[in-house]
Amino acid sequence: MQDLTAAFNTAPDFFRNQLCNLTGVYIDRTGCTSYDPSSCTGPDPSDRLWGFRAFDSSGNSAGEFTGTWLGLWQKGVQGHAPVLSRFETRRLQALLNWSKPGDKPPAHELVQPDTVAMTVLAVLAHEAGHVFWYDVFVIKPDGSPNPGGPADFNQFCSGTFYQPVGVGQQGSWLLPPTVSDERWVSFGLPRNYHKADDVDMTKLGFDLDHGRFPDAGDLLHGIYSGQLPDGTNVQNGRWASALAAFSTDEDFVETFQLFVLMHARTPLQHSRVKIFGSKGRTYFGDFDDIPYTFSQKPELVRKSTCFNYLLL
Repeated sequence: MQDLTAAFNTAPDFFRNQLCNLTGVYIDRTGCTSYDPSSCTGPDPSDRLWGFRAFDSSGNSAGEFTGTWLGLWQKGVQGHAPVLSRFETRRLQALLNWSKPGDKPPAHELVQPDTVAMTVLAVLAHEAGHVFWYDVFVIKPDGSPNPGGPADFNQFCSGTFYQPVGVGQQGSWLLPPTVSDERWVSFGLPRNYHKADDVDMTKLGFDLDHGRFPDAGDLLHGIYSGQLPDGTNVQNGRWASALAAFSTDEDFVETFQLFVLMHARTPLQHSRVKIFGSKGRTYFGDFDDIPYTFSQKPELVRKSTCFNYLLL
């Protein structure tokens, strides 16, 4: 409870209001045999965090919820959640299924502020972001919820968050987003395709599946920095994180999470990733620090600007 209170206290006012408007915030005990975090077993906590917008059989709202996992609190010190650098490192390695020390997995090695409160705020912002995605896109023309879809991507930010294909050089995705047919969408499930000038996620998946970790590191550096292995510069990177590059909904949610953290009472200033690439390269500099280089990333800035109305 102490960590949740600290996260709420460091949250910006607009996100405090969003949290207060949720029906409930749960601490999920799936995989746990008691209320003690040490009793929890299972995958990385990222796979046990969720956001959910519920409806009854008549299509009426049954509430909006987020869930953290009790096991998150076994990853920190003295009953606390882990600090943000440790949480983001575990989340990134779980996303890529890349955790063997000998394979030099990527890690967040410079995060500021690196606190437990920022970790829990990040978790809450991410899962509330999934609910928010449905609230702004999966609605009827009158603004009421549309539980069965389809989505209307013109209902938020004048339809420009997902910039239509062919409009100048803006936009991050080759195809328009779609609403998943699944009730629950698994963590890190790839959906949609990048534009041809960006990181090839199919190749990233192939490299990871076949243990070609240095090559995967080059592509991961491309996601964070925009510096592709062939020397191409993609607007200094279009993405709020590696997870954002996996699917259109995670692009929205991770951009929202970054927006919340960068507007916290003590704003996120650094989140630098150390990445090992091919030919002996080690990437560990400003290019791979998205908050620090945020203003130099025009596509990410454009998407983040869509959330500015929350501050009004």
